[in-house]
Amino acid sequence: MSGEFHIKRLFKPLYITWVLATALVLLIVFNYRSEVSDFYGIAESSEVEVSYESATIVKQLRVIPGQEVVAGKLLVELERPELTVELNRLRHQLSELTAARQIWLKQTRARMAELEALRLAETSDLDYQLQTARAQLRMNRALAAELPSLREPVTGVSEADSSANPLLLEIERLETARRLAEEPYRLQIAGLEEELQPPDPQQIEIDRLIRELLLLEEEEAKLTITAQTAGLIGVVNYRHGETVPPYSAILTLHSKAPALVRGYIHENSLNQVTLGQRVQLVSLTTGTYSIPGEIVGVGSRIVPFPPRLAKRAAVTIWGREVMVRIDGENDFLLGEKVLIRAGRGR
Repeated sequence: MSGEFHIKRLFKPLYITWVLATALVLLIVFNYRSEVSDFYGIAESSEVEVSYESATIVKQLRVIPGQEVVAGKLLVELERPELTVELNRLRHQLSELTAARQIWLKQTRARMAELEALRLAETSDLDYQLQTARAQLRMNRALAAELPSLREPVTGVSEADSSANPLLLEIERLETARRLAEEPYRLQIAGLEEELQPPDPQQIEIDRLIRELLLLEEEEAKLTITAQTAGLIGVVNYRHGETVPPYSAILTLHSKAPALVRGYIHENSLNQVTLGQRVQLVSLTTGTYSIPGEIVGVGSRIVPFPPRLAKRAAVTIWGREVMVRIDGENDFLLGEKVLIRAGRGR
């Protein structure tokens, strides 16, 4: 009996130990799964660098660091001296060529009017003589029709025969003289009309200059830079009159609220997130505020965690960066530590 009682007394602590060990294993598994599902990040603002593709000079700076701006706000005015020179040259050349073409058009039309006047002067007397001769011919024919005695006997020669009718000969002579007098003027007027038909050489050159000028004016318009979105001015690297190298950041513009969360997932959990995956972000400041987000970037290399995200500062933790995009209208603080709940992935 005493042996059995002793065994029962030993079995009870073993049972309790087994239960505790099982619970510990379950807790470890749960924590592991939780660590696999959750990781941490830091809320960051989106940053836009204002730059220009060519070397420029700061003409006028319209903002200061820390200033809040709205979309469309003028940030900086730049200038390119060589662009200004080229624009002035093209505008002057276009103005001169346009004025020269207007003068040429007026002179050409005036010459056409002059030739037309000369043509009328040359042909008006012949037209009058022709009109008179044709009227006389009609009158003679009418009289001949009324007075049979005046009709010519049929001799095999018709009245239409010019050799038998002096008026017909005179009309033919006058028509030939009129045609010869008019032809030089008509040819000159036709040639000038053809020159006026578009596109004439001057108009072609004007159109070319206009296209080139429009392209340069588009480049000039880019020298006036406005804010594309609302935000806060970050650093301002250049001042009035300073030369800015190509693609160098003149100033930076930050969103007022965080637009991204830069998270870090442990290297043992690399396959737990994918691009496009929806996640939930929880504020560690309040513990209750949360918003959805979308994974838009997963790093392609292993990097050390920032000290703020390491459990122990003395121990370096390695993993991969994960970029999460969030709605720009949110209550996160810039630089706030955020819990990212990603689930088990897709």
